[in-house]
Amino acid sequence: MQFPQGANKLSGFILIPPQNGIIKKFASLDLPEWVVEYNVTGKIGQNYTAAMKSTDNIASFVVEGATEKIVKQRLLDIEKWFNCGSEWIYDVF
Repeated sequence: MQFPQGANKLSGFILIPPQNGIIKKFASLDLPEWVVEYNVTGKIGQNYTAAMKSTDNIASFVVEGATEKIVKQRLLDIEKWFNCGSEWIYDVF
């Protein structure tokens, strides 16, 4: 099998799961250039429970990098950035 030749880039994706509470604000979408795709599926003001399945998410991101180490670090960075920049109301139950 032949694969097309292209730039030497690796990619990875991450799903951001919901937390227990109401999402008040998402992180700003001023994204680094290495985020090549994103999708925010959560709705502001909606009440969520913690993820029950591995595919439950409120946002997803695809990142690129030259090495596996860089891609892994960028996935960790985007998860931290999104979670730190989003706001939740927790005492709703």
